[in-house]
Amino acid sequence: MNITTYHSAAEIPGEAWEAVVGSASITHGKTYWQVIEAAGMAEFHDTHYLLVRDARGQPLAIATCYTVSTDMAIFASGPLRALLQTVRRAFPRFLKLRMLECGSAININPPLLTRPGADVDAVVDRVSDELFEIARRQGALLLVVRDFTLADQGLLAGFERNGFVAVPGLPNAWMDVAWSSVDEYLAAMKSYYRSKLKKHLKRNEQAGISARLLDEFSDIADTLAAQWMKVHEQADEYQREVLTPVFYRAFSRRLGEASRVIGFYRDGRMIGHALLLMDRDTLRWMYFGREQAQNDSLYIFVAFKVIETAITLGAAHIELGLTTYSIKRDLGARLIPIRYGLSFRFRWMNPVLGWGYRLLNKTPEIRDKNIFKQPSGNT
Repeated sequence: MNITTYHSAAEIPGEAWEAVVGSASITHGKTYWQVIEAAGMAEFHDTHYLLVRDARGQPLAIATCYTVSTDMAIFASGPLRALLQTVRRAFPRFLKLRMLECGSAININPPLLTRPGADVDAVVDRVSDELFEIARRQGALLLVVRDFTLADQGLLAGFERNGFVAVPGLPNAWMDVAWSSVDEYLAAMKSYYRSKLKKHLKRNEQAGISARLLDEFSDIADTLAAQWMKVHEQADEYQREVLTPVFYRAFSRRLGEASRVIGFYRDGRMIGHALLLMDRDTLRWMYFGREQAQNDSLYIFVAFKVIETAITLGAAHIELGLTTYSIKRDLGARLIPIRYGLSFRFRWMNPVLGWGYRLLNKTPEIRDKNIFKQPSGNT
């Protein structure tokens, strides 16, 4: 078993990539990673694409890693966050470490994709060795492999066997679509949650806000990036990547019919948007942006329109993503636990790693609501 390292997705033979990805999520695909490359996100450096082959040269697995400087207390809350902000006025880089991260830069995916029938344990062992070697060359103190759901626990166990420490991350909000129309969805809700949602929808209607689904949006990439930045600057839960017009333009042009934007308008002017990816049978809500940051009902209207769009497009699942869980749960989403694997480059330091991470970071309790009259996949 050997690994070939590439520094651009374009360098990897397409047939080798497709042999591994097959019918898996398109976010594992070559085109998707070319979108991320084209976006030129300054936060992510020195990308390595690792193609694992067996002794006969047959492709077995693909993993992607990159260097990023990340806050070790990225999920800190309350008094601890306030204390860190005070300390960082004098020491801006306090607890911000240069890391080698293996996974997807902008969405939730397991860090390693293997071809059916591959010896997963052997692949994980080989990839882990390579990650530690890359971290050594790049001077990264910390290694992170992300994101593991409950379905990926066997994969996570392989990384734990190689010295990584499993820790909780922010959960992913998820819905299984059990309705053939938005009217069915509304009728399935308990009266309290339905009336609460309709109240917010009425507010948006009275404010003159409408929505339109856009199949192509490269020509408004500057507007979309500016709206996303407005939300990013106000975020107090989670901040990482910085999107640019180049990202939105590449997302639209390269991903084609898989990419969508729901535009929100008042008096003919776009005041907000939701960026979507139709990924096989799953609609992924990627990003949200708006023209002005204010406390109103727009976000609830946006979330509802994402669900409506998923039903209209015939999606089987909706990924609503991280943060703003109270709104998403009131609309029927359940929370899927996400775990990371962490390791210092010097593995003898790892006994303090899990304890230190949990001390610094507070992740939400996985507690779902039963908002529907009958039990469903979202209860």
